[in-house]
Amino acid sequence: MPTPVTERSVMLGKYRVIARLGTGGMAEVFLAVAHGAMNVNRLVVVKRLRDELASDPASREMFLDEARLAARLNHPNVIQTFEAGAEGGSWFLAMEYVEGQPFNRVLTKLKQEGRELAPKMAARIVADALNGLHYAHELTDFDGTPLSIVHRDVSPQNMMVTYGGVSKIVDFGIAKAAGSAQTAHGVFKGKVAFMAPEQVLGENVDGRADVFAAGIVLWEALTGQHLMAAESPARTLYNLMNKQIPRVAEINDQIPLALDTIVARALERDVDERYPTAKAMREALEDFITAGGGLSAEAVGELVTDLFADRKKTVQAQIKAQLAALSLARGSDPDVSVSKTHVRPAPAGVIDLSEAPEGDSQPSVFRVVTTAANTRTNPIAFVALVVVTVLALGVSGLALHRAQSPPAAAAPPSVITVTVPTPAAPPPPSAAATEPPAPPTMTATQAPAPKPAPVVARPPAGRASPATSPATTPDEPARHSSPASQEPRPPAAETARGRTFRRDL
Repeated sequence: MPTPVTERSVMLGKYRVIARLGTGGMAEVFLAVAHGAMNVNRLVVVKRLRDELASDPASREMFLDEARLAARLNHPNVIQTFEAGAEGGSWFLAMEYVEGQPFNRVLTKLKQEGRELAPKMAARIVADALNGLHYAHELTDFDGTPLSIVHRDVSPQNMMVTYGGVSKIVDFGIAKAAGSAQTAHGVFKGKVAFMAPEQVLGENVDGRADVFAAGIVLWEALTGQHLMAAESPARTLYNLMNKQIPRVAEINDQIPLALDTIVARALERDVDERYPTAKAMREALEDFITAGGGLSAEAVGELVTDLFADRKKTVQAQIKAQLAALSLARGSDPDVSVSKTHVRPAPAGVIDLSEAPEGDSQPSVFRVVTTAANTRTNPIAFVALVVVTVLALGVSGLALHRAQSPPAAAAPPSVITVTVPTPAAPPPPSAAATEPPAPPTMTATQAPAPKPAPVVARPPAGRASPATSPATTPDEPARHSSPASQEPRPPAAETARGRTFRRDL
C-alpha cells in the first residue's frame, strides 16, 4: 500500500506532491495535485531542477529556456506546459499529466511477448508525433516571426502513447529556437543513435533533422532492430555517418512497398532529399494508412492498454488512495510552501511510482572540451573528435548491447565532459573519396575531473530511473556544469519567492 499523505507532504508552489515518477541527471519528476476553487483538483506533473544544478547559472538558464519555449506550445500532440516557477530555491515546471507509456516501452513490451507492431499501427503513432513536431517547427512569435524550433531529441523515449491512442511529443529540454542562446562550442546535444548527420557535424539544423530522427524511430518500430545503435557510442557515430541504411522491407518482408519508400526518404543523409517538412512525411503516412483501410486512435489505445493493463490498474489504485488520504488530511494540513530540502527522496507522504530504467536509455548531452578551436570548419575532424571523446568516456552499450548496466540507484550524468586534443590535420581530399574509413582509433587524454558539486539528494537504491515522460518513467536528458566557487546571483526576477512564469492562454 502507498504511504498515506500527511501534513509532511510537500508543496512546490501551489502544487502538492503525491508521488515520484522518476529521477534523471537534470531533474526530478513528480506527480502533484493542483487545488482549485470549490475543491476541484487537477493532477499535474512537476519537473523540478536538481539542487546541485539550481545553483549553476547555465543550468538554470537552460531550464528557463525550456520553460519559455514549452509554455508557447499548445497542441494535442505535444505535452502541454502550464507554468514555471521558483519557490524556496526550487525551480520547477508544471506540465500536463496523461496516462500512457513511452513508445520505447511499448516496443520493448511487444518484443517481450513475442509480438510485432502492425505496420499501420507504427505509422499511426509516428504520424501523430510528426503532427506535433510540425506544429512546433512552424510556431511563430507573437509578432509573426518564425521561432524555427527544432526538437533535436526525437526518440521513442520522447514519444508518449496514451491509453487513448494519441501520440504526444515530450521533452523540449534541448530544443533549439531562433534567437535563443547558441549551443556552446563542443556541446553535443541529442541521443546519438537518433541524430541526423548534420546534427553530428555541428551544422545549423532545421526541422528536417527531426524528420530524420522520426525516420529512425519508424525504421526500428517496423524491424524490431536498432538502426544506428551499436556496441559502443563510437561505433554508433560511425554508423550514423557511414553505414549503408538497409530498407525496412529487406529485413521485414511484411512491410508494404509504400511504407518502405516513406521510411527510406526520411532517412536520406542529404537533407535536400528528405521530406522537406514533418507535415510532408505525416501526410505520406496518412495516405498509407488510408489506403490500407484506416486506423483509429482507439485501436492504438486498445493495444497499449492491453500491454500495460496491470501497470495501469496499479498506478490508478495508488493515485486514488493518495487523493483519498490527502482529502482526509487537508483539515490539519495547511497549504504552506516548504523548502526544497523537504523534496528528498520520496519524503513521508510521497509514494514512488517510478519504474526501472530501460536498458537503452542514453544521455542526451555530451560536452567535448578541446585544446583548440575551429573544429566546426573541419567536419571530419569534428566527427573524429566526438568519436574519440565517447571512446575516452567508456560509455558503452547503446541499445541492448551493454556489457554492464549502471547501478539502478545512480542517476545518469547531466553532461559528460572530457578534454581531448584536437586532431592535428584533416586527411587529404583523396582519402574522403575512397571507401568510408573504419572508426578512428585515436587516443584522448581526459582532463582531471572537476571537484563535483555536493549532492544533497539521492534516490533510494533501486528506485532511481531516468526521467522521460510526464506520465510514466521520465528519461530526462540532462546538462550539468560544476558551479564555480563564487557563483553570480541570478537576477532578482528569477529568484523572487513564488515567482511564476505563466503561459498566455
